[in-house]
Amino acid sequence: MFSTTRSLHLLLHRYLSTSANGGVRVHTFPQKLFASIPPSKLFTVVTSVTSYSEFLPFCTHSEILPNNTLSSPKIKLDHPTSFPPLPPSKILVKTFPATLTIGYTPLLSDTYTSSVTLKKILDCDGDVLEYRITSFSSDSTLFSSIASSWRIRPSSTSSIVEFTVSYKARIKAVDLIMEKVMGRISEEQIKAFESRCWEV
Repeated sequence: MFSTTRSLHLLLHRYLSTSANGGVRVHTFPQKLFASIPPSKLFTVVTSVTSYSEFLPFCTHSEILPNNTLSSPKIKLDHPTSFPPLPPSKILVKTFPATLTIGYTPLLSDTYTSSVTLKKILDCDGDVLEYRITSFSSDSTLFSSIASSWRIRPSSTSSIVEFTVSYKARIKAVDLIMEKVMGRISEEQIKAFESRCWEV
């Protein structure tokens, strides 16, 4: 995490004078791993948003809000997902708003509220086929939109985990900075979730 923070400081000084917004686009960073952790435990850790500030890199505050705090935003089609359509089975769905404060550097910090959707996909016997977690926010000061998605499935080794984060910066300077480091940040985040599963 230290090297990532240092990189952010260097890039911030390099690009801070850039104010043009031309060329800003959606960036997507997928991650996939096979974890020796039960899918139900991974799902519990990922959905325990309030505890994010205790272990997630750059997260300084995390809170689940009352359900009437946020109306569900319209998810923009320019945020791609590689996940296939859900199978014809029983699906349990829960949606709630959550707020996060992220501090990459003192000048690159942000608080935003996301609409979070949890899905448990069950087979005809009631056993879990997979878990899906998605979040979307459009009220960030750094990003015009930011989204993340999880797909957690059982496997012979325990769990197959697919994680994707995508964003569109509001200004070109932020776009240039985050494009350089977001891949590394997303790797650190998924490792932090995996470590958290072994701690709790």
